Formats: sequence, C-alpha cells, structure tokens
Amino acid sequence: MHRLRVKSRHFQYDVLIGRGAWRALRHLGEYSSRFIVTERPLWSRWGRALVAEGGLKGARVVFVPSGESSKSLRMVE
Repeated sequence: MHRLRVKSRHFQYDVLIGRGAWRALRHLGEYSSRFIVTERPLWSRWGRALVAEGGLKGARVVFVPSGESSKSLRMVE
C-alpha cells in the first residue's frame, strides 16, 4: 500500500493506493468528502466489506472502466 499526501493551493488530503489500502481508510481521520475510485467488478465483490471495515458510510463511489488504461488522474477528472 502507498499513501500519498496531495497538496493543492487550498487543501491537503491523503490518497491511499494499492493492495490492502482499504484496511487503513478508517484511520485517515475526518474529511468533508470521501471518494472511492474503483471498477464495477471489484465493487460488486468487495464494496460492502470496504464500506463496513473502512468506515466509509456515505462515501461517493466513482466507477472507471476496467483495465490499466483507466488508472490515471485524467480518467477521474
């Protein structure tokens, strides 16, 4: 798992990436918005567990197409 601290002109926030990242979500702290970027097959299989164990009730889910070409910031913008 990788944890990145993103800093913009107005905000700072954490991004968790990689295998096992969902287990660390509960410990991120409070944010005004939470987003989960995933693909539908993964969400169908793991979505309930991720929300329950990651403490992500109310998080907005953003779906991207499956495959490596979808793993870019441009895809979710």
